[in-house]
Amino acid sequence: MKTLASMASGLCLVLCSLGSAQSHSHGTMIGALRPTSMVVWTRASGPADVTALYNRQPTIDGARETAPIAADPARDFTAHIELKELEPDTTYYIATKIIDPLRPSSYTVGPFCTARTPPVPSQPAAVEFLVSADVLYQAEFDMFDLMRADKNSAFYVSLGDMPYADGSMSQAEYWERHKQVRSHAAWLAFTQRFPVLAVWDDHEVVNDWDKSTNPQLVGWGTKAFRDYMPLPIGAKEIYRTVRWGAAVELFLLDTRSHRDVSRSPSVPGKTMLGATQLEWLKKALLASDATFKILCTSVPLRYGNTGMDDWRGFVHERRELLQFILQHDIRNVLAITGDNHIVSVHHHIEGVREFMIGPLAQDLRPEQPGGAQVRFRAGEKNYARVRVDTTQTPATLTFEYRGRMGPIYSETIRAETPARARVSTDEPAGDVFLSGPMFLTDRNSSANLLRVEPGHYRVSFAPRSEFAARPAALELDVLPGTSLAVAAAWRETPAPRVLLAKTFDEPLSGHLVVDDTNAVNQPSSWVTDGGILHQASPIGDTSRTTASLRNGTSILFDGSNTWDDYSVSVRMKSHDRGRLGVLFRVQDARHHYRFFVDTENNLWRLDRRDGDSYVTLAERPEAFLSHNFYDVRCVARGSDLTVYVDGFRALSATDSSFATGTVGLQTANVDLAAFDDLVVTTDTEPLTAANLVFRDDFTDGRVKPWQPEDHTNTNGPSRWVEAGGALLQLTDIGGVNTNDPLPAPGSVCLLTQPVPDDVQLSAMMLSLSDGAFGVVFRYKDAGNHYRFTWHRRERYRALQKVVANAWTDLWRQPAEFNRLERYEIRIEAVADRLRLWVSGELLADVVDGSHTSGSLGIYTWKGRGTYVDSFTVQKPARELPTLAALTDASSSVLHGAAPGSADLPYVIALSLGDTPGVPLSLFTPSDPRTLSLVPDDLFIASLAPNPLWTDLQGIVAASGRIEAKINWPKTNVMRGTRIFASGWTGYFPKRPVQDLLPKLVLIAP
Repeated sequence: MKTLASMASGLCLVLCSLGSAQSHSHGTMIGALRPTSMVVWTRASGPADVTALYNRQPTIDGARETAPIAADPARDFTAHIELKELEPDTTYYIATKIIDPLRPSSYTVGPFCTARTPPVPSQPAAVEFLVSADVLYQAEFDMFDLMRADKNSAFYVSLGDMPYADGSMSQAEYWERHKQVRSHAAWLAFTQRFPVLAVWDDHEVVNDWDKSTNPQLVGWGTKAFRDYMPLPIGAKEIYRTVRWGAAVELFLLDTRSHRDVSRSPSVPGKTMLGATQLEWLKKALLASDATFKILCTSVPLRYGNTGMDDWRGFVHERRELLQFILQHDIRNVLAITGDNHIVSVHHHIEGVREFMIGPLAQDLRPEQPGGAQVRFRAGEKNYARVRVDTTQTPATLTFEYRGRMGPIYSETIRAETPARARVSTDEPAGDVFLSGPMFLTDRNSSANLLRVEPGHYRVSFAPRSEFAARPAALELDVLPGTSLAVAAAWRETPAPRVLLAKTFDEPLSGHLVVDDTNAVNQPSSWVTDGGILHQASPIGDTSRTTASLRNGTSILFDGSNTWDDYSVSVRMKSHDRGRLGVLFRVQDARHHYRFFVDTENNLWRLDRRDGDSYVTLAERPEAFLSHNFYDVRCVARGSDLTVYVDGFRALSATDSSFATGTVGLQTANVDLAAFDDLVVTTDTEPLTAANLVFRDDFTDGRVKPWQPEDHTNTNGPSRWVEAGGALLQLTDIGGVNTNDPLPAPGSVCLLTQPVPDDVQLSAMMLSLSDGAFGVVFRYKDAGNHYRFTWHRRERYRALQKVVANAWTDLWRQPAEFNRLERYEIRIEAVADRLRLWVSGELLADVVDGSHTSGSLGIYTWKGRGTYVDSFTVQKPARELPTLAALTDASSSVLHGAAPGSADLPYVIALSLGDTPGVPLSLFTPSDPRTLSLVPDDLFIASLAPNPLWTDLQGIVAASGRIEAKINWPKTNVMRGTRIFASGWTGYFPKRPVQDLLPKLVLIAP
């Protein structure tokens, strides 16, 4: 034995006794890691006794050997062996020994595997590990070779769908699917190096496995999984925790065994985890003192592409879990999810980050557009490397996606005391973005971001339609444990009266749900989650005709039957085919006007329901893409009825049947519909762009006033046409990059009419290609202009300039667009300042004076199937003041941005009243910004010299910044009191104010 051991090389030793009856058939795996134990798995080629040899060196000399266990046909000759009494934080070399039970001297020893035991929970040890999901046995396994090259990772986490056993009809067939995966050489080599921590998803049994699945299939599939994975021996459940020192605790969840029927309505009590597992998870999270707590769930928390099969079908349980984490202040929780065959990063308002991974060895799934909390998406086969660094203070966790070509995306989380953030505006007119360590966005007028990581943030705003002004962006450092409050205003004049506003941040109230009596798949399921109203039941009828939306479900809101002239705005989308719409001037569920979209038949319709009678008032053939949010505004003014979609007039009619009524929403035959930001106001004015220079919604069927210009002949010429309310480019024109990634010559379509030198342009764009799209501005010729380009193939987006044919990147970011998603590209060029927004997010803010004037246009490179469905040119919007406060236990530091008042005096005043800080004497009677005020003691005190308030009077800096401080009294008298801060800028009191600072609500600490 010693002679053979000395002849063996390094880490691999194979000993074969003459005439051995059985051998290893599918390698060896290590799992169920604990500081003093682990589980060894192997499979014999037939009946055998199996032992494990383990040592601290890769040699048989001195190795310990376990007692033999039988590998028999009942477990398909697999064996699980537990190694006990190990040393924590120690690397072991393990080999399995297959023994002929009839001839004990006849045996085979397999190659050594390596595994490291975790440190004890009190040890602050750094760690790296690998994660992925989705392994099809027929797919290429080269990604396992890439992961095997990682020398520092301690283990591998599989989040399910390994193997794909769908279609198996016997226990033997389920076993065979596992053996097919384990026959790949790349897998066998990988498991020699990395222990495997595995959970299952659906394909280990059958697609979308739940409580309704054939129990015999479930039994076969789950037994095969247990037989072929190194799970803890004797455990009745597969959900468990794995701890690695003080740094990390993994919570491996079972999202299949206890779940209710996924397609059933998402009502309270519907469960994915089951009551026992959910309670176990809560207690385990609460008890954990690990720095980072990682939820490993096989299906996404939000923004998946599998409909009701992921957590969107179980929103009540998800809310219960996330609220539990918030209420108990459980910090540094993140989720790693799989199943969707796409890279996707989500920053949720509850403060939990979600990293969606996979596929590792499976086909990519078509990209689905994201939501408000989606940070990054890309379609590429991938795995993740997670690195926890305990040498830094605070400790950090870095999550890095990797593909065949290397890194795809990386993000680092710091283990700091979190902060909170509240943002309020004077009307629900636009989107709020918080960009920094976390990227959080909210489309509500009152955003409540429950937990944010401290660091340097930029608060910015983007309108949903054209405005004459917008709140100024503000940059500030958010400190650990502080509370951030931001107030901003969209209008220089008072906003229209808001009759009803539903942001769906809270559970539903003030409503009536009416399910049509003839509808199938009842009941409906109207639920709120994450600031979204979902209808999560396919309630409807079996008809696929365009006759009407007769059977479905409606939700009517408690407005007023006396409302007459008003507009109702809502964002809505469908996650699948079906019909959904908006009800207005609602008398009851059977008497109202309705705008609906029929995604089955690509139809938009405005109609009137009067009892059982439906009258079509207007309609148009039009697609309504699934997974895209559309902004819908229905305006009723006298007998004039108008519907706007994404700011453009879609339908109009005249009808006087209903003069008053409330509002509602409706769906039919949709598995999952989503609504957000329902707002009813007295504003019935047509949507018109402020400072409008030019607009084209491409509905007149002609390309003029556009002029194509091709920069290459490759795959050309271009073909720009108008069709269906969009400008399309229908060829793959695009030359080879001569200096990758520039210049990427393609085609532009230029606006021929004059535009201002200082300009703001907005284009709604979608591309079905694998190439690039974008816009050009200040265009003089092909060798002199600015360009925004977004390359899918090269996976980047950039703001670029070309001067005398020499190209330069002014700004660049790795990113990959989704082929099914519409993006709003917004460019603002004022003097030498160039700013870029994509779908409301400010991405670039640069200074460059190379070009001061020129035309505007659309750009494509190998972009066949690029759509532009609106193009708007305006004079640049004015920036209105923004006011923010960072409050800790003793003081509040006020920050302001007032670009229009640079170098002017400012005053901030405090009040206990709801409308503070603006005494009427400062305004002329004609000033539209005049606010009512009953001054109180706090207001009077804040204007006088007082040690509690410092720097409340000062000068706005040249950059437009304001800074002041409140030193809160060291007393409990004011604790928890709502304080209102506001103020004004300008030369006062003899002249009207220059800018009015928005109202900011503070909570006295």
